[in-house]
Amino acid sequence: MDLIMDEIYQHFDENNNRMVEQSELTKLLQVPENYLEQIELYKNLNKEEFSQLFEHYDRNGDGHLEGEELLEIVSDMMRKVEIELNMSQLEKLVERMVRVIDVDYDGKISKRELANLFFVTGQISPFEEAGSAKQRAKTPRPKS
Repeated sequence: MDLIMDEIYQHFDENNNRMVEQSELTKLLQVPENYLEQIELYKNLNKEEFSQLFEHYDRNGDGHLEGEELLEIVSDMMRKVEIELNMSQLEKLVERMVRVIDVDYDGKISKRELANLFFVTGQISPFEEAGSAKQRAKTPRPKS
C-alpha cells in the first residue's frame, strides 16, 4: 500500500506535502476544466441549461451522480467559490451532501435531487412547483 501511495504522491502531490489537494486531485481525476466556470453564480438556470450541466457530470449516462461523478461536481463547486479541499475533506463533503439531498436514500443523486441543491437559494427548481420543496423538507428521514 505504501508503494502505491508513494507513486500517487510522486505524480500528483506537486507541493510535496504528502496530501493530494483539490487542485492536484483534478489532475488525478482527469478533470480538464471546471465546467461550472461558465455558469454565473446565483444565476437562474433554465431547464435546458440545468440538464446540460447534469449530463456533463453524469459520465455513464445512468441518470444519477455517484462515485467519481459526485467528487467531480463537488470539487468544481468548491473551486468555483475558491475553496481548496484535500481528498479527505472532499470525500467528507460529498458524503454529507448525499445525506442531505438524497431524498430517496439510494446513495445516488438524481437530476431532481441535484436541482434541489442548485435551487435551494430561493429559486424555483424547473422540476417543482412552489411549495413542494418545503413540504418534502418536513418529511422525516428513516432511521439508520
